[in-house]
Amino acid sequence: MRAVPSYFFDARGGRMRFLSVLGLKPKSIVVDGTPPASLGRFLQKLTLAEFQEAEALMKALSEENLERLIASFADLEEAADLASAWQSARPSSALAHTVLGACLITAGWKRRGSSYAEDVDEAQWAPFLEYLERAQSVLNAAVALDPSSSAALGWLILAKMGGTGEREEIERLFAEATGRVPMHWPSHWRYFMATTEKWGGSHREMFAFANAVSAKAGKGSILHSLLAAAYCEFALAEGHAALKQMRSLENAERVRVALYKWLAATPATLDEKLEQVSGGFSAMAINHFAAACYLCGAFPEARSLVNALHDEIETVPWCWIAKGVKEQANPGFVFDRVKRELATAAG
Repeated sequence: MRAVPSYFFDARGGRMRFLSVLGLKPKSIVVDGTPPASLGRFLQKLTLAEFQEAEALMKALSEENLERLIASFADLEEAADLASAWQSARPSSALAHTVLGACLITAGWKRRGSSYAEDVDEAQWAPFLEYLERAQSVLNAAVALDPSSSAALGWLILAKMGGTGEREEIERLFAEATGRVPMHWPSHWRYFMATTEKWGGSHREMFAFANAVSAKAGKGSILHSLLAAAYCEFALAEGHAALKQMRSLENAERVRVALYKWLAATPATLDEKLEQVSGGFSAMAINHFAAACYLCGAFPEARSLVNALHDEIETVPWCWIAKGVKEQANPGFVFDRVKRELATAAG
């Protein structure tokens, strides 16, 4: 048997990478759905019916980490039953109602599937809408129980988007959410999604909203990532023809400014700041900024962002800029291609 060349092993533990070397498997890996560190403790508290302790854990989290915990928990198979028991035991708890509402919405979307509306099986619509109606009832109760919180309102926006999709009602919910917490990340993110073309909005409206939010958001706010997400959504909607429109000095500067505001960084400190950021939706933001900087031509920043991911990516937005069957089958191939292009790109 011939000796195996050293380049068939990676530097992090000697795993053989035959398939990667042969081009049959990407060098990068997809790590979608990594749960927050708090999920295990939260699940344990609810399983043991230690509801007061569960609420104390939630109240200690930042806005981003709280949303990520709720979303991750709602995706668990046993989540709805545990949340229902919590809500029954503590009927005056806004958090219990919010979590139950999130669980019902998530269960509904699992039943419906993630396809565009025209591709959804007719038999799935009735149970999906029933889940959303139940969720809205529970979430409206949460809104009334805690007038200082916007958490339930953020989930209500999502429920309305999946149901009737009435824009006036979505705008009302967003106004109420930001009236309570002006820079509430989940509500801004969901309203942003409502402005995208795939949800019935338009590119003009989407970019106007993302630019306006980034202009008023302070340093360190993840809301700046909405601008990066807007460029990625544009690429999804317009396909490869979008690249010529996006790659310009103006767009590169716009996404670059938003990146530095989010990280409170300068070109000299960018790499260091990227290694320090963690928690909440930071991984999502880095993925979106990396793709957006590449698409817009902000290559120095794109290289730093790509390096900061350490070959561990999320499916979105890389799958949105796939070329050909191979890349469509695995977004890791898209990321590998972008890395190669950035390595030889000027600037």
